[in-house]
Amino acid sequence: MKKLNLFIYALLTLFIVSCSKDSDENNNAAGDDLLIGVWKPVKDVETYNGVEEVYIYNTCEQKSRLTFEGNGNIKILSFYDDEGNGNCIEDNFGFVSGSWAKISEGKYKVTTTFYDEATKKNETDTETISISFPNSNTMKIMYDATDYSEYSRI
Repeated sequence: MKKLNLFIYALLTLFIVSCSKDSDENNNAAGDDLLIGVWKPVKDVETYNGVEEVYIYNTCEQKSRLTFEGNGNIKILSFYDDEGNGNCIEDNFGFVSGSWAKISEGKYKVTTTFYDEATKKNETDTETISISFPNSNTMKIMYDATDYSEYSRI
């Protein structure tokens, strides 16, 4: 089994762990939303017992891309280092399709479909996630008050 890098972990967390359940949806995906664009992973920040741990993505992992299109579609391209021979390998971990819609300021509904190798079926999940934009070229996918994945606009 291929080793999943932290980018894949962050993406799976993004699509599996929600901050809250959908209660009031607004399907406004188009427009001038800062989310629209192509993003590369920069770092993951997690805090344990008050101590901040930062993982900086390496050159290979930074070839990965999250693309949020104005039509509400999501595309994912993921790369990881093959530690055995030093190659940078593309691996989209079964990603089939995705979509997004803005619910309110900083809250987005994300629906993703992945192929589950164990069940041999597509699995679809819909979550509400929190995203902040410290500036127009930086995106933080928030997991809680202190933990997040940071992306840079390409």
